[in-house]
Amino acid sequence: MKGSRRALLVLTAVVAVAAAAVGGGGASPEQAKTIVIGWAYDGKGSMAPFDGPALATATSHVKKFNKGAGFNLRIVTCDTQGNEPAAAKACAARLLGNG
Repeated sequence: MKGSRRALLVLTAVVAVAAAAVGGGGASPEQAKTIVIGWAYDGKGSMAPFDGPALATATSHVKKFNKGAGFNLRIVTCDTQGNEPAAAKACAARLLGNG
């Protein structure tokens, strides 16, 4: 339950920042239709019991949000493979490069 609340809080913060960015007029209407959220998670290591449910909750909330919002959210994920430094670095580069 605590992980679900945390995921919802994080998602709410991301949506607030995204809404401010969209409302700021920096992007064209076509670009502003989808906001991409990069999510690095541990799929098999010590954080997997926490990261998996948080990601599932965030994904569920994104689906609900997208039904009623004027723009869409999309989560792009990358598994850090047990928080291995090389994998985490590659995830960060990939997620930042896509956003």
